[in-house]
Amino acid sequence: MQVILDHLAALIIVSVLVLIFALLQVRGVQSASETTVNAMVRGATLDISFMLEKDIANMRTEAQATAGGISTSGGLWCSTTASGDTTLTFSFVTLSDPYAPIDAANPDSTALSLVEYRLVREPGASVSRQMGAVTQTHPLYRLERVIDFVVTGQTQPYVTFFDVEFAQRGIAAFTPTSTTTCPTELTRVRFQLQMAQEGIERIAADQLSNSQLNFSRYGSTIDLPNWE
Repeated sequence: MQVILDHLAALIIVSVLVLIFALLQVRGVQSASETTVNAMVRGATLDISFMLEKDIANMRTEAQATAGGISTSGGLWCSTTASGDTTLTFSFVTLSDPYAPIDAANPDSTALSLVEYRLVREPGASVSRQMGAVTQTHPLYRLERVIDFVVTGQTQPYVTFFDVEFAQRGIAAFTPTSTTTCPTELTRVRFQLQMAQEGIERIAADQLSNSQLNFSRYGSTIDLPNWE
């Protein structure tokens, strides 16, 4: 009888150890998958953000846009549209080549283009995340980069939020975008961008993931020395 009990105890211990190792393996696979998703979303967020930063840093004034041969009628040189706290479009005149050298003797000789960052809804696409006991659902968008009315690049449909704000000379506070032309006394532009991709919901039937690693947010404030 004692031998049977010893074997039974050993069997229970081995079973528990196997279960623990299995759970650790599942968690490891889940963690690796979530890290991969995070790296993809973070990389996509930074790629478009760095491009936007460069375009904004090279933003031309209305006078420079006119000198460069771009029409400024109707505020075309710089304008925005918005819905609530979300910027839908942001267009402005900037250098055609973001890395082009500026001729100090003739700065207006550098080629200019009208660039627009346009938020486009991806039909039927959304992503959800758990915030405590509440599930939040975010519609998904693409952020397109349009040069002289031609789409030259776009993100994957991972964008959940995009916001641009302006600071004017002599005013410390930033002003949210609206359906209007940009202020003429700009000193700084601030933007925020959030992107997300569907995360790892379940790695097994009883292993629910509550990770928020599938969301990535980036923001930046750009000084406009060209406007001084």
